[in-house]
Amino acid sequence: MAISTLDKRSKISLCPSMLRWGFAATFLSLKAWAEPVPPGTPDGACWGHNQLSIEIKNGAFTSNEKGALYETTYQTIPSNYDGWCYSESGSQNASYFKAELSQTLSRVDNEFFRLTEDIDMKIFVTGNSAPESFIPFKDAFNAGATAGPSGNGVTPLRWANAGNQGKVTFRLRRKALGGAVYLPPSELFSFFRYSRPGQWSPQPLYTLSLKAPTILSVPATCELNDNGNNFWTLKLKQPIDSSKVQDVGVNNFAYGYNAGGKLTLRCDSGQLDPAKLSLGLIGSPGAQSNALATSNPGIDLVFFARTGSGSYVELTPFQQTPLNGLATAGQIEIQVTVQKTSKPMLTGLHSGFGVLTLTEY
Repeated sequence: MAISTLDKRSKISLCPSMLRWGFAATFLSLKAWAEPVPPGTPDGACWGHNQLSIEIKNGAFTSNEKGALYETTYQTIPSNYDGWCYSESGSQNASYFKAELSQTLSRVDNEFFRLTEDIDMKIFVTGNSAPESFIPFKDAFNAGATAGPSGNGVTPLRWANAGNQGKVTFRLRRKALGGAVYLPPSELFSFFRYSRPGQWSPQPLYTLSLKAPTILSVPATCELNDNGNNFWTLKLKQPIDSSKVQDVGVNNFAYGYNAGGKLTLRCDSGQLDPAKLSLGLIGSPGAQSNALATSNPGIDLVFFARTGSGSYVELTPFQQTPLNGLATAGQIEIQVTVQKTSKPMLTGLHSGFGVLTLTEY
């Protein structure tokens, strides 16, 4: 049968459209398969590349005694996340969940995990289709969780929010005297989703971390320098003039920018026993583990405590330093000096700080 001119034009006009759909379908198929399946991923398991975080509210413990608790809720940042699922047998509901904690069990009991030398924690996860459970857990099932592989092969998991909120409880591992404890930025747990019990991907959907350093207040047993503050902030006596730092050597007290002070401890609990106490030093981490950062990326601060014999002991940030041998007549003398980093120093005046905490073993 002859083809009319109208038919010819219709055929011609339809062909590019059909081609476009064909290319689009090919593109979508390639895009779906472009995500490689992690080795060892079983049928029905999901995974992602998501680094989520939480912020802990600046709260307060009701007691500074060992075992005191502080509980707060959290919401992940961001609240939604993407992922991928793999199936060898078509559409499936990924209704099983697993969460692995990054910390080790506390020696006190099996409920809490050790976050720092001062703090234990436990996390309870909730959030939409996720099972409500303390972490760690595995093969936790929720019949209402319908997301998962939507067909054979690799399919995207979009805007998921299972397990994106919950609550965290912190517990004092020992008595805090100076009025503050420190939560460092750290990885908390990894979250998995899968369709069959015991068959999860080796790569989690997301890993959750504390977003920023946080200081939690506790009732102060000791006052520092009679000022009634909950914790004592050490600052440089003068701003750092970067044009003069070139001649300053590491650990050079004679010519460096020094900030010193005598820390007087006055405790309600009676006479100070240095053998039972330790100092902590917190702030913004520096380029090296022995220093704290300043507003100048080329300059860090190193803190020292003077002993009774006149020598100096370096205080390592985010670790405890036994007070015994450092306190004389209830006083501690602290010195601070600048330390160069590998980054270029900015010109002008800059400053830095560190916070001392006091705990009792």
